[in-house]
Amino acid sequence: MKTCLSVVKREGFFLVIFKRRGLGSGRYNLPGGKLKDDESPEQCAIRETREEVGIDLLNPRVLGKISFIHGNLREEAYVVVSNDFKGIPEETQEALPLWLPYLPEFNVWPDDTVWFDYVTREQPFECVFNFSEDWDEYYGGICKVK
Repeated sequence: MKTCLSVVKREGFFLVIFKRRGLGSGRYNLPGGKLKDDESPEQCAIRETREEVGIDLLNPRVLGKISFIHGNLREEAYVVVSNDFKGIPEETQEALPLWLPYLPEFNVWPDDTVWFDYVTREQPFECVFNFSEDWDEYYGGICKVK
């Protein structure tokens, strides 16, 4: 499976969501979701961000790629960055949007604190992280500059 994560930046702040349902509910995260068969990572980020917080990304670009290994499965996530958008982020059934100067260090996926540093430095990156099959245990991972 392939997914996308949207990093929306404006004036030194990041658009973070408090996830209300689905995988990661109860955690701070970024807008995102599954790529459809005919979508690019950028198109996925535009669609998912619109669905989750009601804004339209402008000029998104892929900054990083994360491989998640959990059990016998491997998933690819593309980290898509946009510095511009149209609209005002709105609360939805899926997410509560918040503008923060950083990604919280608590109540997030444990890998987020590793790869998000590359985002703040705007460095292209690739990472691999290992989790248990049910995503409950984090076994670590590694990132490198692309």
